[in-house]
Amino acid sequence: MPFNVGLFNVILTGVAFLFLFTAFQTASQVSQNVLEAAAKETDQDVGVGYVSLSILYAAFSVFNWFAAVVVKLLGPKYTMFLGALCYLLFVATFMEPRAWSLYLGSIITGFGAAVLWTAQGAFITSFSTGSNVARNFGIFWALFQFSQVIGGLYGYLSLAGNSTIDRQMRLQLYGGLLVCGGIGCLLFFALRPPPKIRRSGSELACSTTELSHTATTNHANTRHLCESAAHTFCRSFHLLPSKVMLCLLLACGFTGVNTTFWSSLFASCIGHTLAFGDNVKAYIGLVVVFVGLGEIVGKLFPGYRIFCLSACCAILACPFFIPTCVNLLVRTPFPLISLSLSLAHLSHITCVILLNLSFGSNSSINTTVERVEKGSGLVNLRRWIDSYGLVSIFGYTGALIGAFLCFIMLPANSPIQETHDFTYISPNLATCLFVAALFGMVDAVWNTQISVLIGRVYGRDEENDDVPVVFGLYRCVQSVMSAITFAYCDQLLLHWHVLLYVFWASAGVAGFFYVHWVSVWTQRLPSATSLVCANPVS
Repeated sequence: MPFNVGLFNVILTGVAFLFLFTAFQTASQVSQNVLEAAAKETDQDVGVGYVSLSILYAAFSVFNWFAAVVVKLLGPKYTMFLGALCYLLFVATFMEPRAWSLYLGSIITGFGAAVLWTAQGAFITSFSTGSNVARNFGIFWALFQFSQVIGGLYGYLSLAGNSTIDRQMRLQLYGGLLVCGGIGCLLFFALRPPPKIRRSGSELACSTTELSHTATTNHANTRHLCESAAHTFCRSFHLLPSKVMLCLLLACGFTGVNTTFWSSLFASCIGHTLAFGDNVKAYIGLVVVFVGLGEIVGKLFPGYRIFCLSACCAILACPFFIPTCVNLLVRTPFPLISLSLSLAHLSHITCVILLNLSFGSNSSINTTVERVEKGSGLVNLRRWIDSYGLVSIFGYTGALIGAFLCFIMLPANSPIQETHDFTYISPNLATCLFVAALFGMVDAVWNTQISVLIGRVYGRDEENDDVPVVFGLYRCVQSVMSAITFAYCDQLLLHWHVLLYVFWASAGVAGFFYVHWVSVWTQRLPSATSLVCANPVS
């Protein structure tokens, strides 16, 4: 059996990202709590974790415009190694934190993130064909998503039994992360180039002619590349004023706010809530684990299955937080009643879902389903919102539920400092882990469905010239919103964070479904370009 270089490179790239982001994501999750503890041990300014991440995402949004040039000069392999070194530098700044080194490292890491992800996409694409591109990216993302699980377990085991993070604990924690990230950097050197094409004697005889032809066309190709880059840059500003793009960017902006909320703010609030006990710092690691599991579930279970799965999760969580919310005693039968009602409703919904999925548009089956539903609205909803749109509703409702549980379970000043302040319900680990998994699924659903929507709206043209432009705007807006949100993380109380989060979630889902509605009613248009240009904003 011949050695598959392409599959080897895809797997190795995923493993390298697994090691690298195990280090980076764990370091960023606990950064605020680590820097607060370090500030108590020295008179020097050690910086603020929220500010460093804000600078990182701002730099990423700027350097993202120029990342393709670096990939063109160095090639994907060495560009990924360069980007990995930048991530490693960010982890190293926490060994002996100083404000100047932390913020400088954040800028450098923003540059590294831009070139790393651009090179990753180009590298995997270069080893993929139309028949295996989905498989290759699926393998990569499956490996990458486990970085949060492994990193969270490492953080939990390292911080277990410690109520504070002293210098020795910090060096131990980040020393291990530094080694892990270093392994990821070295793995990029093991990537193999594409196999060389063997030429016959007649082909070798023509090599001189080919080289001559290549030399004469190099100048033309370079000029064409510059013109193409300029056209792409200008196309971004041409698409930006359209109603469709502005509404789509509302959804993209929420993904940036959501990233900040689950990746740093939520973990920091838990670390500041002293009601969790002496093991509170270790719980940050468990939160990271369940966010990672939620991300994996959100990507592995698309469509209606996410509803069934989320309903099961809600059933399991009912005995933990619903009786507390209504202030009932532990021995009351409320958890049992809640479980029974939820199971009955879940079985009802599951039957309807299975009928629709199994028989599609069969009129007799749909008539039967409508009779069963008796106007409940699920069938009618599915008629104008397809599977990926309906999953986005879960992404919205899941975000609201997660934000509400944070609001009633965590103290108002927990984003700013350690506190014993009042909460509406007693903080408990089970609810925190449920919220963490919910945030992971919400993040996966939003990012996946926005990517699908971009492909549906802007991928109708055979040339697909606008797809890279729109994805560039998507990542840029996402990074800008993350940077802005990180900037005020330590300035606002939790209820203001929740209010802004709900506002952006509502604006995002409204923009998402406007674009979805336009795409449904413009199926007959020859291309998405005409769709976008037909709705200019004056």
